[in-house]
Amino acid sequence: MTIVPTTPTTVRVHDRYTGLVTSRPRWAPWDWLRRRREAQRLAWWTTVLGWQWSDTVEGAKLVWHNLNAAGIPCTSAPQLHSADPGPPVTLLVRMLPGQVIGDFHAQAHRIAEGMGVPMVRITHAGHGWIKVILLGRDPLATPMPLPARPAGTSACVPALLGANEYGQPVTVDFTQRVHLIVQGRTGSGKSRLSYGLLQQLAAAPDAIIAGSDPSSVLLRPFEGTRHAPWQVLGGHVAAHAELLDGLVEEMDTRLAAIPHRTDVLPLTAQHPMVFVVLEEWLALLGLASGDKKLRDRLTIAVRRLAAEAGKVNMRLIMLPQRAEANELGGGLLRGQFAYRLTLPVDNVEAVRLLHPTVPGPLAEAHVTHGEPGVALYHAPGHDLGRLRTPWMPDYGDYWDAIKSLTWDRGVIDG
Repeated sequence: MTIVPTTPTTVRVHDRYTGLVTSRPRWAPWDWLRRRREAQRLAWWTTVLGWQWSDTVEGAKLVWHNLNAAGIPCTSAPQLHSADPGPPVTLLVRMLPGQVIGDFHAQAHRIAEGMGVPMVRITHAGHGWIKVILLGRDPLATPMPLPARPAGTSACVPALLGANEYGQPVTVDFTQRVHLIVQGRTGSGKSRLSYGLLQQLAAAPDAIIAGSDPSSVLLRPFEGTRHAPWQVLGGHVAAHAELLDGLVEEMDTRLAAIPHRTDVLPLTAQHPMVFVVLEEWLALLGLASGDKKLRDRLTIAVRRLAAEAGKVNMRLIMLPQRAEANELGGGLLRGQFAYRLTLPVDNVEAVRLLHPTVPGPLAEAHVTHGEPGVALYHAPGHDLGRLRTPWMPDYGDYWDAIKSLTWDRGVIDG
């Protein structure tokens, strides 16, 4: 190879084997020393990181202790292949035969502690390989804005629930015949999530927002609109039971109207999508605790809607503070909710009711250190994950948004 100077900042390199002539920047006389020191520093940093990784996977019980053919004890560990200084720092790791990414997800809290970072993100990197991303801060710490959804947007367009740890939107597609349940204690961000979701659905001309709201807060902005006849506000339990019975009758009418040779009712102007919002469902059952027949009416109606309404464009949105096992009818009713979100709650058992496969440390951290607006979620086709719900300034903004979105069609169509 021959190097021929051309300009003060460029040299031409002639490769005698290939005959190629290329240009490259001319390095100052001291640059070679700087680059050498950088390479040495990177090699030293990678070596130290490798020692730290070995200790971490040992403590996380991700290594295997065996005997070789000669009977000598040996240890096999997931190998750190390379490290990218980032930011963020990313480790390329080769798993042991038989290990899966779920093994590392289950020990993510120990890996983060061992590597000295608040949290880690673990992703696939090919067969037998994973990437371990060391995060210096929780990617869900920053509130996300609620994107504008123009009036007239169809209910068939997926509604935004939030953004996951990878910055990707998490949406709910109600055309897939799914129901949604969101639990969270007071101050967890459940109300703000409800405001953002209903604001998106209120923009749909092919949707009706029905529901039961004992608190009279969530659905009050819909007063005077075409949605109001489908709603009951306040603590009059018998009125809530009549509403739910009426929704069951609407469901039966729609079931009878399903065309032959199909098992789903098409979405039309005569049969718009009906969203049945059950705000503080457990509180409503508590109000009916003195009247067993009335309580049974409420429970049976909701169970029927959850089990049968999916085929006729009716969707349940249940918003309890906590998904109590007995009050929600056990697994029979909970199993009907394909989308499940848990904002901060007061005990691990409540988390496990909606997310049975959640790792214990993650459930405990969500209960102990859960931030308002950050939820665990299950969705069809997705593993258990975390998301940040959209941020809405206050109730006044929600009120104004609902009024503006329903004004044109409100009293006229009501």
